[in-house]
Amino acid sequence: QNFLPVNGTTGVGEQQIISWEAPASGGVTSYDVYFGTEPFSLPLVSDNQAGTSYTATGLLPGTTYYWQISPNGDNGSAINCTITSFI
Repeated sequence: QNFLPVNGTTGVGEQQIISWEAPASGGVTSYDVYFGTEPFSLPLVSDNQAGTSYTATGLLPGTTYYWQISPNGDNGSAINCTITSFI
């Protein structure tokens, strides 16, 4: 999947749109979005959303933020999905 912002992006503002591409093979019905400052305990911030973007607001300068997108489909939710970060 293509994620924006790309992993390691720096200099984001107080608001950042996170986006991703839906898989070409289909079968995905929704996405769970996890976002926060602790990469191994990311809180769920959007559950079963249909769209392929999420707007993070209230971001602090110089803080590393992590996010993970977990696709849901007919066979359940994906596990061990990529964790991406930006500053």
